[in-house]
Amino acid sequence: MQDQRPHLPRGEGEKFALDIPFYRMLLEQMAQAEAEERSRPSLETRLRVSGIKRFKPMADYDWTWPTQIERDVIDRTLTLDFFPEARNLVLVGRNGLGKTMIAQNICHAAVLAGYSVLFRPAPALL
Repeated sequence: MQDQRPHLPRGEGEKFALDIPFYRMLLEQMAQAEAEERSRPSLETRLRVSGIKRFKPMADYDWTWPTQIERDVIDRTLTLDFFPEARNLVLVGRNGLGKTMIAQNICHAAVLAGYSVLFRPAPALL
């Protein structure tokens, strides 16, 4: 295996040849690792405070039930395109259709995107 470190000449009168791309790459990796480490507690805190708890991912959602659901609208809401405009989203339907699960997935996506959320199911608001 070849040594990846830059070699510095040792002879008299020779100029030191630094491998700038190597150091730039090293510094970028260190900065990225630090940013990830700093964001982890924030993400964990936002997830804990959000009240989302355990939920089923959208990949497991049965799109054949209910028979009338606008999947493209749900998929679009998961991109959080309505967040910057501070628009509201209201999920309406009978019991057992997956409204809570969809809302939890949207909240989870928002937390991962850096937003703070507070999830509460309808009965908890009454």
